[in-house]
Amino acid sequence: MPGGLLRTETETNFTLWIATDNTRERFNHLQMEACVFHYLKHATRTDKGAPALRKPDWEGYAREVEEYGVWRPDMGPVAAAFKSSDYEEAQGKMF
Repeated sequence: MPGGLLRTETETNFTLWIATDNTRERFNHLQMEACVFHYLKHATRTDKGAPALRKPDWEGYAREVEEYGVWRPDMGPVAAAFKSSDYEEAQGKMF
């Protein structure tokens, strides 16, 4: 969460900074949209309405999944999301 002058002058709870000089030539439009979406998912509010940061749905590695499969409960939702996504179609849009 921003602090100091940034918070005072902007009255924001979160600031998302993506440097276009670093992403302009690396990301296409959909990749930039996905990047912004990813970072906005970190922003949430507590039960009392205070701004907070959300933890990721899961933390893991592709090789871990290749070797052991979906072996932890927190991997279930992401496994379903990967299964429902069309990787081949996304390849054409993203890369």
